[in-house]
Amino acid sequence: MSLYTNLSYSLLCPFQLLLDLAFQTDKKAYLDVSRLAFTPFGELNSPNEWINLESLGNIVPIRAQQLIKYLSPYLSKTLCIHIYLDERRLSSDNLYSLLLLAEELPQLTLFFYIAEDENPCREQLTQLFTAKNSVDIHFAKSNTIQAFHQAQLKELRPHQQAVLASKGFKFDSALNINLLIGYAWTLLKTGAYEIGTHLLEEARSSCENIQDADMLLLHLQLIRFHSHQYEKLALEPYPPFFSGVDADSTKYLYYLKAYAATLTRHLDIAEIYFEKAGINEHLPLADEFSLYQLNIFALYSVFQQKADLAYRLEKKIEQFAQDHQLDSIGLKYVNFINIARLHKKAHEYPLSLSYYEKAYKIISQGGYTTSDHIYYNMNLGSLHEAAGDFKAALLFWINAALHWLVAENPYALAWRPKLILCQEKTTELNHPLLLSDVVRFFHHKIDNLLDKAGIPEPKATEQYFHFCLNHPALLKEACYVHNGLILYSSYQITPPVFEELKPLADYLSSLLKHMLNFNSDYQTLVIDDSVQNLYQIDKQQARILASVNHCQRCYWNGESLTLQKITSNELQSGLILSLSELIEDAEKEEHLLKLKYKRSFLNKTLDDEDEINIFLALKEGDHSKASQQLLSNLPLLQRLLYKKIICLQINPEK
Repeated sequence: MSLYTNLSYSLLCPFQLLLDLAFQTDKKAYLDVSRLAFTPFGELNSPNEWINLESLGNIVPIRAQQLIKYLSPYLSKTLCIHIYLDERRLSSDNLYSLLLLAEELPQLTLFFYIAEDENPCREQLTQLFTAKNSVDIHFAKSNTIQAFHQAQLKELRPHQQAVLASKGFKFDSALNINLLIGYAWTLLKTGAYEIGTHLLEEARSSCENIQDADMLLLHLQLIRFHSHQYEKLALEPYPPFFSGVDADSTKYLYYLKAYAATLTRHLDIAEIYFEKAGINEHLPLADEFSLYQLNIFALYSVFQQKADLAYRLEKKIEQFAQDHQLDSIGLKYVNFINIARLHKKAHEYPLSLSYYEKAYKIISQGGYTTSDHIYYNMNLGSLHEAAGDFKAALLFWINAALHWLVAENPYALAWRPKLILCQEKTTELNHPLLLSDVVRFFHHKIDNLLDKAGIPEPKATEQYFHFCLNHPALLKEACYVHNGLILYSSYQITPPVFEELKPLADYLSSLLKHMLNFNSDYQTLVIDDSVQNLYQIDKQQARILASVNHCQRCYWNGESLTLQKITSNELQSGLILSLSELIEDAEKEEHLLKLKYKRSFLNKTLDDEDEINIFLALKEGDHSKASQQLLSNLPLLQRLLYKKIICLQINPEK
């Protein structure tokens, strides 16, 4: 099967490559892909919503993967794509689409048609795709494309424009500033930010009206801010004064520049724009936005070697949020993480640990994402390593590696853990993720901690395990609890990890087989993500986890435990079963129940009567009745845990 995509225009739909492929394959797929491509990840109208979205991870590959699920049934296993770029570079939405198609298909051939041999995307594309054995990549000059291919490409353009018009974005020859700005924000919220910023940059460079140019700059900088294009934001020249935006917007532009300059360590620029924005250590705290302003000034103070000042400012933020009972998950999470880091910097490890726990408690109760699990374990691993507890650090880093290994989309790593795992600078945040970089980092980190802990590196095993995240449909045979590790074994064979992740999977297979003495007949190791704050799980709690997951056997720190049917009282005494505290509202509509979460990307609608009844029983405080029903219907319990409607937490009184 040979398909075509025309990406030689600046004005494109989000994920245009996938839309073009869908147009040439199936009408229903085309409608589904067109609809989802323009669907935002949420309203995203507040800083708190944007911070929460960061926990979901990089939304560009997330959306690409969602779209491919609609498209892949209509693609042949051997696919050739002709990609016409001409003088354009491949934007991240289309790049991740190709990377994920390469994982989906056994054989993918890519022909890139570019204007010149020195097209900047050529080296990047070669580096990204040569690691994939299933991909053949070729480059040719644009003017060498055959007439047949040219006709196919020209046919696509009217359909690209028709989709834009159908979504309310009909662009005529005259520049419509408001329409363009609106489209740029749509692109940002759907995961195709690069197209939007490029359109705004082009419009501003040709704009002769000063007021319009200022308005374009305001929205360009805002979109760069939310898409982590901090280097471009920090280095964007500002006019001596702004005539097209009001005083508050001008001040906000200064704040954005100071923020980005701080993160990219352009501290001389940050100093100038903090002063212009009126942000300093004496900033009066009046609302949530002022807390965000003081928070970035605290980080600036750290970089200025003023950690004591930064600590006072972060504690001031904490006290204000407490006094005014602010319910901003994102703000409090960032504040507690920053205080934890400052305690760690001062070698106050118990205090650092307590603030990390405070930070993650806010997003627990069913709110952890895969990126949260990864970052949590990385932070705790780094803390224990700094404190000299290398065995504890090792377990946390193994946990971090396992959660990335079983992620539905390993490319979707959130930007904070990506900085560490890819050894990047903040200026490189928007570079595409190289899976091999993360594999290499985890391997080196775990090897290093094994050496520090005096544990010999295990020999390679002859049998390697498949890995997957816990799922209700998966039959588990045994539960293994080893300090902070919770794993299940299964005889089922699950889909393999991405090809580039296989060296990490093989390495962890050998390591875990050695640590936990696994039965060699197991096919799959299942990673638990239902229990947060994994500290000192006792034998009874381990038994409960095994029973909840319908395991036949249970091992606790190497000791084989006897399993028996658990009662409602035993369940509640060992592990606390409750509704997710992140559910802030529930709306009943006939046979449906719409759940609204404090992290909007978790919002969902229930249509299963049993699930709805359990939710209502727990909401009314009838925990005994709900526990009895769930214990008699373990698949229902597992479904509710998987959907993050209920959660299990270790009983701190045990």
